[in-house]
Amino acid sequence: MSRRAFTLIELLVVVAIIAVLVGLLLPAVQKVREAAARAKCANNLKQLGIALHNFETARGHLPMGQVNEFCSGSRTVDFMTGDEWSRAGWYQYLLPFQEQQGIYDSMLGYVAYQMNTGAPYNVAPTNWKHRVNAIMTGATGHHTAVPTYACPSDPNARKNRTHGAGWAYAWPTAVPRPDFSPESGQGFHGNYLLCHGDGVFGRYEYQTYMGTTNGWYKCMNSGQNTTTCRDGCAGTPGPDCGRNLRGVFFAKSRVRVTDVTDGASNTLFGSEGVVAPDVFTGAGANDGRGRYFNMFDGNALFSTAERPNTTVPDQSVNFCNDEFTVRGRVTCQKATTNGSPGVYYARSYHHGGVNGLFGDGAVRFVPDSVNPVVYRGLGTRAGGEPGGLE
Repeated sequence: MSRRAFTLIELLVVVAIIAVLVGLLLPAVQKVREAAARAKCANNLKQLGIALHNFETARGHLPMGQVNEFCSGSRTVDFMTGDEWSRAGWYQYLLPFQEQQGIYDSMLGYVAYQMNTGAPYNVAPTNWKHRVNAIMTGATGHHTAVPTYACPSDPNARKNRTHGAGWAYAWPTAVPRPDFSPESGQGFHGNYLLCHGDGVFGRYEYQTYMGTTNGWYKCMNSGQNTTTCRDGCAGTPGPDCGRNLRGVFFAKSRVRVTDVTDGASNTLFGSEGVVAPDVFTGAGANDGRGRYFNMFDGNALFSTAERPNTTVPDQSVNFCNDEFTVRGRVTCQKATTNGSPGVYYARSYHHGGVNGLFGDGAVRFVPDSVNPVVYRGLGTRAGGEPGGLE
């Protein structure tokens, strides 16, 4: 008896059925994959919260949000003593509490080298501010991507290359590295940020600085006359200058959990940010968001002034890729006028919101649709706002 083969129509029907099944399954697979990535991201924030509390237990206070207050005449370089011009911050302080003692020791070794020899790492060795103001970018291991600081949902996570890598001298050789190499760049950029409050981090002022006649420089002094900060940059710190913001982590902060009178469970300690690729063509763009080893203008901090994944762009001075979009939204714009705010907001690739780390160690999903008044209140440590995230 002869066997009848499939006809062309039958074969096409089978192929069509398979295509429909694949089309139905792919979204489900993608949802499962994103759910796993979001859970991994939440666990990373959970580990960050444990490290923060362990730091407070060991030191008596939470780590500084950022060491550098910018408006300072200090010439010391020991970030462990709170030097104004060290570009370190909470990330470096937490390294030993997240099983990264090796990178931390490298930071200390580089600081000691700078202090003892005065060897330059930049192109202007006679200018002490140029030599020490990005002190961490020459340390061995500064380009090492720590997995617990990278969200698997972000396609640009673990970035460690920098456009126009001018910070090209590396300890201890003081020999220029090839441009665009991780060793010459400004280090690992991560996805996790800590909260400085519910306002802007500071405001920019166009001014003469260090003998030049152009350049935007940051007055990390929210709500105050920028002249006080400008004078501070000349050598005498103005009042506040980045200190005393309303959140838990800011320049020179030494907040204790007991200082969070709004309640730890009602106060955001941390959340997520997107990492933007640098532009390596033409004039290029160096995007500093999530930059842990050269904290210039609150790169590793965020504000609750706008809801998560807001359509309002982050704002920076020159360190902003204003061509980069997430889901069609421009996420950053460069400051163009005096008084322009410097601020970063919580963002992620998760659908509908971001993971938020609260002061009690809990990690909860904060939706994009959160009440803006409630969300702003979550950013303050002692604002007295009623309620919290439901």
